[in-house]
Amino acid sequence: MKEVTRENAAALIRAVHLLAGQGHTQFADLGGGRPMNRLNDDNLPDLATVAEAEQPARQWLLLDSDVSAVTAGRALLGGEGVAVVQQDLRHLPGVMAALHGHLDMSRPVVVILGAVLHFLTMPEAQLLLDALWAELASGSVVVVTHLTGEGADPDTVQAGAKAYRTLHGIDIYPRTRQEITGLAARFDLRPPGVVQTIEYEPPDAGPAPVPGPHFLMWVAERS
Repeated sequence: MKEVTRENAAALIRAVHLLAGQGHTQFADLGGGRPMNRLNDDNLPDLATVAEAEQPARQWLLLDSDVSAVTAGRALLGGEGVAVVQQDLRHLPGVMAALHGHLDMSRPVVVILGAVLHFLTMPEAQLLLDALWAELASGSVVVVTHLTGEGADPDTVQAGAKAYRTLHGIDIYPRTRQEITGLAARFDLRPPGVVQTIEYEPPDAGPAPVPGPHFLMWVAERS
């Protein structure tokens, strides 16, 4: 599973690099977790650093409910153009207030929901995406990676979710391709559509797709 998690992070890096290169300067990493500043085993850069390399004047909002993630974010990402806010994605007024408080919502924003929607129930995830659709300006982009159990034995997936809940005290909801695609319903999917993270803007050389439970990914635009 470590390889799958790494590829999820690498796919998000590729997406941010691509979107910043296309001219996007405002980013909101919702549920972004703890920045590592290359202190992780894989020596991967933080997404904010990737965007800054392409757009030095980028504006970056990191939002997470976990106090340790927020503390690390303020320590490692602090600086001009960066805001770090503690907020639960289920509290939509607080999420929208953070977006409006730190970004110019009259202009396009790239919203990153990396490996986080599977911690929300389907109604909670849909409400969040509906709220984003209502608040985002035309030309904004939403990037989603989501755990799926498709292609794996259902009993194994269910057992994995139960074990995760026992270990971490948090419910997790692996979903089907159809369900993950449905979350993008109000947005316009960009090519290549809903794919495994390994398939999104793949580098010239890299590891083969990892079998079993994995992450699916989509990038979609607010028209």
